[in-house]
Amino acid sequence: MNREIRAFTRLRKFISGGKCLLITNSEEDTINDDGLTVNMIPAWKWLLADHKSVPAG
Repeated sequence: MNREIRAFTRLRKFISGGKCLLITNSEEDTINDDGLTVNMIPAWKWLLADHKSVPAG
């Protein structure tokens, strides 16, 4: 998981103001690291969520 957090930290330099969402196998948590907030959500919960507020990319 540290690898993913480091990747979000590097990405923040290029995309400011974005939300960081890490889809996991089973973990649900919020990590705050050096001013960066990463929300972790299990895949099953993300798949069942209403994604209408997420812009299509």
